[in-house]
Amino acid sequence: MAYLYINSAHTASAGQSVTGSIVKIQALHKANVASTYQTASIENIVYGMIADPYVSSSGTSTNLIDADTKLTFGSGDCIDGPIIRFKVSAGSNDVLVYTGK
Repeated sequence: MAYLYINSAHTASAGQSVTGSIVKIQALHKANVASTYQTASIENIVYGMIADPYVSSSGTSTNLIDADTKLTFGSGDCIDGPIIRFKVSAGSNDVLVYTGK
């Protein structure tokens, strides 16, 4: 039920790094491309939650998992968070990034 936490959505292109309270990442399909199966790739993914400075006395993020790998997924497929940051790989299709509260 990640949709309960989504505030906004925006696209990220190849080579772009994204940081924030990321709820979900969805691979997009490029229009006017002959291939019916397309993929997006992301790397430098850090899973976890950004600490709320009004709640956390330490002010540090929690449950960080740094996935030092490249993930490739097909158009329309999603990766669920919580995610703190990632980078869209060079040459990748765009992704739709859902951010939360």
